[in-house]
Amino acid sequence: MLVKKPEVLTVEFALEGGVPSGDVVIRRGLLFRAGDYPDKAYSMTPAELAAAASAFTPVPIDLEHTPTVLDGKLGQLRSVELGADGETLYGDVALPTWLDALLDGTGRKVSATWDRATKL
Repeated sequence: MLVKKPEVLTVEFALEGGVPSGDVVIRRGLLFRAGDYPDKAYSMTPAELAAAASAFTPVPIDLEHTPTVLDGKLGQLRSVELGADGETLYGDVALPTWLDALLDGTGRKVSATWDRATKL
């Protein structure tokens, strides 16, 4: 069966320090910044970013935006919050402790995936 992937935009930002919480480590970081991304043929206004934040529900972390055997095991983007400037979106990511430890010293980045049509 052929599954068509939605058109997405990926922009990477680093996650900040971590706070252990049970079997996960919570990391917070910048997820997206409103603006024009000509190299990706995409733009998002502060109002569109605010609408996306309002419509947010927790989503699982994926690997390279493709289905893998690790689906559902890599953690979750638990919450998002519009920055005070109204142009940035921050989020809390819960990584399993085993994955967070495995990534130690390598840095941790997230990439935001947006549906081009709905911008959600």
